[in-house]
Amino acid sequence: MKISIIEANMTGWQHVPINSHIINIISSIFPTEDIHLFCSKEHYNNLDINRDKIKYENITIVSNKKQRIKKFFLEYRQTLTILKRNNSDLFILLSCYPNVQVFLTTLLKHNKNKKVILITHGEMEGLRLKGKWKFWSYPFWVFLCTLIKPSTNFTRIVLGENIANNMKKYKNFQNVLSLNHPLQICDTKYISPTKYNNVFAFIGTCLVSKGGNTIVSSALSLNKNSNSYFEIIGTYDEQLENKTDNIHFATKKGIFLEKNDYQTFVKNITYACLPYPKDSYKYTASGSLLDAIAFLKPIIYIGNDYFDCIFKDAGDVGYRCENEEDFIKQVLFLDETPDLQRYEKQVLNLQKLRETLSIKQIETDFKNILVTKLL
Repeated sequence: MKISIIEANMTGWQHVPINSHIINIISSIFPTEDIHLFCSKEHYNNLDINRDKIKYENITIVSNKKQRIKKFFLEYRQTLTILKRNNSDLFILLSCYPNVQVFLTTLLKHNKNKKVILITHGEMEGLRLKGKWKFWSYPFWVFLCTLIKPSTNFTRIVLGENIANNMKKYKNFQNVLSLNHPLQICDTKYISPTKYNNVFAFIGTCLVSKGGNTIVSSALSLNKNSNSYFEIIGTYDEQLENKTDNIHFATKKGIFLEKNDYQTFVKNITYACLPYPKDSYKYTASGSLLDAIAFLKPIIYIGNDYFDCIFKDAGDVGYRCENEEDFIKQVLFLDETPDLQRYEKQVLNLQKLRETLSIKQIETDFKNILVTKLL
């Protein structure tokens, strides 16, 4: 059996953790099969994979966001070339620009001998955007994907059960399959909560649209006698700077943390704070949430589809809030009234949840999809 894995959309560090996980899972499922990987040299060098098992071929990827038209044509041409020239039994696309998805799904109707799996990430979030959709806009092409009935040789996999359920509201996404987003089990450190001496942290890129103002309001509300503070572990919107001394920044605006530095910061927090708007994460997974789980950090969050789905059978892993006001009250209560027994229970529940999202478990689920649906 011959398998081709294609990443013609992302380059450099983009999607490196999830792509590494998926490639390693495929290598484990098919330890003796012929696996070819097509991606940029910059991406390949960053991947954490067993290179002895994989034949690699370099392809060019446009990363400049201002060159969207060039990016589309190059991605489509290279994907098409690989599909046509390779006699692989299975093609796995690690991601795909929405414009390319439209043409690819149409193309595959006329190439029934090509079996293709597409791992769909956050591009379907465009379905949440409202207003006038121009031909050149991102939401236009995302919505166009919903109008094309996929052929039987094309399988779309999304990274979360709730994402599949939301997509199935569209007639042509009825056959979408789901896997949980795999996470790496990390070494971590237990940090006991104490009165007025806690680190509340936003993990990932902190934008106003993703709850940045809620972080500012929470930090401003901390008791004047408290030594606790908020930490933003990732890049952030410039307007969040200089609001209060109670917010610390792990890096400078626009500068991404090195992996080891990032992990060190996350290890040393008390709570992960993720006050995303309620309608967030309907069509994409949250890497920040998965990192909080990986490092066993109880989570303070505003309820949304994705979080509720991940936590539905996990027990007590943190604090679900209804809105910004509720979130701020919860932070203040935890800072003033730490509950060590409950915190320990939350960490134990996170440990169990982490096992269900481990690479080993996702490998079993992925293998089941391949065997029962595709091979």
